[in-house]
Amino acid sequence: MTEPKNTAHEKPKYAPSRYMRDRHPDLFSDSVSEVEYEVEREVLSYHLETLTNQKDETAFENFAQRLCEKFIAPNIRPQTGPVGGGDGKTDAETFPVSSEISTRWFVPDNDKAGERKAFAFSAKKTWRSKIKSDVAAIAGTKRDYDQVICVTNQFVPAKKSADLQDELCKEHGIPVTILDRTWLLDRVFKHDSMAIAVEELGVGKGTEKQTKKLGPSDTKRAAELDALEARIADGSQYQGQATALVEDARRAALLARGLEYSSADVNGRFDRALRLARDNNIKKLELAIAYEWAWTSHFWHEDHLRTSELYDNVERLALSSNDANDLERLSNLLPLIRMSVHTGSIENGGAKVGHGSGGIIRPRAE
Repeated sequence: MTEPKNTAHEKPKYAPSRYMRDRHPDLFSDSVSEVEYEVEREVLSYHLETLTNQKDETAFENFAQRLCEKFIAPNIRPQTGPVGGGDGKTDAETFPVSSEISTRWFVPDNDKAGERKAFAFSAKKTWRSKIKSDVAAIAGTKRDYDQVICVTNQFVPAKKSADLQDELCKEHGIPVTILDRTWLLDRVFKHDSMAIAVEELGVGKGTEKQTKKLGPSDTKRAAELDALEARIADGSQYQGQATALVEDARRAALLARGLEYSSADVNGRFDRALRLARDNNIKKLELAIAYEWAWTSHFWHEDHLRTSELYDNVERLALSSNDANDLERLSNLLPLIRMSVHTGSIENGGAKVGHGSGGIIRPRAE
């Protein structure tokens, strides 16, 4: 018999970076990662043309329906039954929704959201005869459809499409719209629907790559960081202005943190700023940089050991300061180290917090 787990002394889960991100998202990167697929229009066109040979009629129906849901009517319900229209004679149709819902849609012709539409999807090369038979079958149901929309994987010349639409409307008394391969390709490439093509048709799988799209805050941060790094590298503007150099180095570290650069990149910039402050004997900035680096190590990188090590620097400088704000920094960092010990993020006895606190934090007896 398995012994039940004793959870009484389990350490609580603690994720400082998530805590800070939830409360101050403005301090973190607002860039987003996007997936891009390297698929040419001609490749997708050929894939659509050969769907019948590949026996992918069902995949085409799913693809066409999702595009219609995105660009024509979100309230589409597919028909069940055998391939080719099923028992309901349509491949899909709209279902009724309240005006309160339809007014929130952002599809074209939203004023026609209450219409009852029937959809027929076809991957047959003989598009004309297939569309005629589909419309005849739909009209034969006597369901009072307001519109019939036929989607084909074939190229249909505009004049032939218009003539057939007029002919079918006159014959059955229902407006008919024919959407061909050109419409499908335009929805994918001109209206940002490549993901639908990949998911439903499988085309483009394996070509995806992650790209980063800079958000407005990151765009400003990146531009400012580039300017700062160029100024720091030049150095000519800092003659006799060591404080300005240290401030710029400090700002560069904070910008890199906000852009969520790698921890090595951010730590390198903080280390540069701290060295410059020490070399120029600017204690006030040395304390501020050590504090911000410790704060960053805890809430951005979850590097609890580095936070503990940097606390020593902050304590050494703060205890010799007459500024109450400097002492407040100690009271901000100490609880972080205590939490790291309590959650097991730092081994017992390994959290150094300076000579003023006895050198070691011992976990409190429960």
